[in-house]
Amino acid sequence: MMGRRIIAFAICCTLYCMPAGMLAQTKPQQDIVQVASKSYYNLPKEGLLEFQCVAVPDWQVTLAAELHTEIAPDHPAIKILNGIHFWLSLDQQGSPKLTHKLDSQPEDPKTQEGINQTVSGVEQVLSSFSQSVSPFLFTSMLPKPRTNIRSKHGEISIFLRSRKAQAMCP
Repeated sequence: MMGRRIIAFAICCTLYCMPAGMLAQTKPQQDIVQVASKSYYNLPKEGLLEFQCVAVPDWQVTLAAELHTEIAPDHPAIKILNGIHFWLSLDQQGSPKLTHKLDSQPEDPKTQEGINQTVSGVEQVLSSFSQSVSPFLFTSMLPKPRTNIRSKHGEISIFLRSRKAQAMCP
């Protein structure tokens, strides 16, 4: 949700800051968004095949926030959590591949349940991150939504509407 708001804001800022002369008055107004979209670089066209990262949570900070108390660096949970490793890769379509590995399997079922919940939570965060970053990595910053463009007194207003975001740029 936050990623969609950021995209809508970026669209408004970009199009608001464009001089009117750049918007090619001879083209139909519906082409304005397409022209703006083409002005951005496209990483796949530059050779990017895949985005990969290793996610390393700061477990001491995370636990302190969750438990509302200071956590010592030698806390037993920190050792267990530092043994969980996460990777995220995104292909050119922005499809995420999340993987994780445990240094060792806990013998205690309660500890295993806690690890499973932790892994699930981190994967949710990484999945949300991938949804937010994919449009910036693999496509134009400007989506191809239905667009309604109005011109009044030399000012152009662009109303963008897609399935997940809506923005009005004065």
